[in-house]
Amino acid sequence: MINNPKKYSLTLNNNTKPLFNDDVDLEEECKIENTRSSSQSVSMIPPQITEVSKLYITDLQYILEKAKNGHLLAKPKDPEFIEKFIKIFEEKPAFLKTTKIKSLCYDGIPDICKRIRPLCWRIFLDYLSEDKSQWSSLEENNKRQYEEYINIYLLGKNKMTSGSEKNPLNSQEIEFKKCQDHPLSKAKNSTWNTFFSDQSLWDEIEKDTKRTRKEINFFTLENTKNLELKYPSLSKNKKESKSECHYEALTRILFIFAKKNPKIGYAQGMNEILAPIYFCFINDDKNSIFSENAEADSFICFSQLMGEIQESFVKIQDSNKIGLEIRMKNFNELLKKIDSRVYEYLKKKGVSVQLFGFQWLLLLLSQEFLIDDVLKLWDSLLSHENKKEYVDYLCIAILYILREDILKGEYSDIILTLQNLKTMDVRLIQEKGKSLYSEYVLCSENNK
Repeated sequence: MINNPKKYSLTLNNNTKPLFNDDVDLEEECKIENTRSSSQSVSMIPPQITEVSKLYITDLQYILEKAKNGHLLAKPKDPEFIEKFIKIFEEKPAFLKTTKIKSLCYDGIPDICKRIRPLCWRIFLDYLSEDKSQWSSLEENNKRQYEEYINIYLLGKNKMTSGSEKNPLNSQEIEFKKCQDHPLSKAKNSTWNTFFSDQSLWDEIEKDTKRTRKEINFFTLENTKNLELKYPSLSKNKKESKSECHYEALTRILFIFAKKNPKIGYAQGMNEILAPIYFCFINDDKNSIFSENAEADSFICFSQLMGEIQESFVKIQDSNKIGLEIRMKNFNELLKKIDSRVYEYLKKKGVSVQLFGFQWLLLLLSQEFLIDDVLKLWDSLLSHENKKEYVDYLCIAILYILREDILKGEYSDIILTLQNLKTMDVRLIQEKGKSLYSEYVLCSENNK
């Protein structure tokens, strides 16, 4: 850790590659190094800001300078975004107004500074507190918490049951315990029953995680990062290797989540919700502070997100209906309210909204686009205060943008159109979703 801000700023100015060096033209880098004047602004960073903040502010200033000098391709509003981002971080050195960061990123994080996404998503999902001085301890505490969950739910090392028992068992109790721990025992507290149950759960999850985002082949690749962690695995195909595939990390996270939350458990599709979070965090190879805790942080942030959308995966109390069925009913009513013509046309052609809506709503549109576009779309979704409601409007936005094609198509044409969204511009979806939400939610709330 770097504690001396002056020493830190001097190091950065000594031809050190910036945090975001893969986003800039390296051929131009040496030319600009001789003329850059950002060293003064770097040294002005308040010393109270944590090391994570220093990294991001310094390199955003570097990118901003290159963009303003025309040495980096940027959209007109990109420099304005960076300036506002830096201002929010420097406004109160010790504290961060997370609502301001969420509001700023609501329209999406510019490609020019996409490396701030892992930081922003941790803020969106309330992983990082407003007190920046606590960030380092939060990282460490959450990593220890995750490792404790591994001990309890994966290795069965519960602190409450470890160590020698205070009261020795009598002979009858010993015989009873042997009976419970027999491989054929069906007792809930049987060690063998727990083992077989856990193995079955792991296999079920792993079957899905191996198929996660098959088009990019990322999750079946070997994870060569943080080899010293060596978290345990129940995979039957585990090879003697110093590392493991990324899907094993997904499996471990989902396994622990299911064990920790038995009322929710595991449901097919959760791997697709976890995938963008893990993909975002594990590929943060420019910030070792975060990348070292990518798996643990993914678990915490996934759990936080599931806490907001869990109704889609469980049965509603006093009802046999799955929460998603109720959501689909509400979505149908919303579509009818916003665009009755499209609603009636789909109904006329026999296209049930459930055919596409179930997957859209359940998986938060995570499977409908290329992974990079999912990350962009989720900038808007995760920064929203009501994610479950807002995703409805993003889905309506898709139907609105495809409106003309839908209204002139037959059944097969419509299905084909709605199942192939990868060529759509997600920025347009964000803009329209935001507009619809503002019109139908915010305006109605203001008129009450």
